[in-house]
Amino acid sequence: MSGARIAFVTCAKWPAIADDDAVAAAVLGELDATVVAAVWSDPNVVWSDFDAVVLRSTWDYFERLPEFLDWLNRMEAAEVRVWNPVPTVRWNLDKRYLLELAARDIAIIPTERLERGQRTSLEEVLRRRGWTRAVVKPAVSAGSFRTFRTSIAEAASAPGTAHHEDAFQRLLAECDVLVQPFIDEIVDAGEWSFVFFDGTFSHALIKRTHPEDFRTQPQFGAVHTRTEPPAHLLERARAAMESLGERCLYARVDGVVVRERFHVMELELIEPCLYLDGDRAAAARFARAILARMR
Repeated sequence: MSGARIAFVTCAKWPAIADDDAVAAAVLGELDATVVAAVWSDPNVVWSDFDAVVLRSTWDYFERLPEFLDWLNRMEAAEVRVWNPVPTVRWNLDKRYLLELAARDIAIIPTERLERGQRTSLEEVLRRRGWTRAVVKPAVSAGSFRTFRTSIAEAASAPGTAHHEDAFQRLLAECDVLVQPFIDEIVDAGEWSFVFFDGTFSHALIKRTHPEDFRTQPQFGAVHTRTEPPAHLLERARAAMESLGERCLYARVDGVVVRERFHVMELELIEPCLYLDGDRAAAARFARAILARMR
């Protein structure tokens, strides 16, 4: 779409277009579209001035959730063209969506969801589920925010001496919480990420953790490697995406292979890194998907 003005939505902490997205912005510029960084919480931005508003690095939304939800509501009321669409983003904010995916016969990592203020202990949850090790996280979060690994022994320590039970209770007092079993395959074999543009598979990679960590984000020392996925894994990732019943502008399906079966860990539809760095062809696919939707 010649002469289009496109906002790549960022956040106050990181207002510039992320390096990963800059590759796509450059391709769009060559296609006669203007891409600018626009901070979602900036009251001076006139969103209706843009032909398209693409959520990209809104990496503080989970720390400012009421404000972010209000902003989404205003975008929807003003009929601003936002991608992914506001209803999809609203649904994807809370990781309880994993339980909805499971109800659609999508294999997920077993997930216990606890409501804010629920009276229980971390040890009780682990013993009831039969998990000797687990990962605890807020239901609304990103980038492993306030996520920690625990075990039966650490959860059962005397009150006040184990930071794991204390951290669990603090989380539960503030928000809904997810508890999942710790999956050895994440550190042994890595986590898969499948990237789709407009419902079409673009590329895949494996993320491997730092030897002394369990998290798959680069800030914790993880590294990613582009790779061609086996057909059966791609088929399961595509099934997870298609279970939404809509073609998102972009989607990243993260998962791990357990006993030769792909299990979804997250379905990223808000602000995932799309791993466009070093792959101009992938960036071009993303750019063309944006322009095609605008037409």
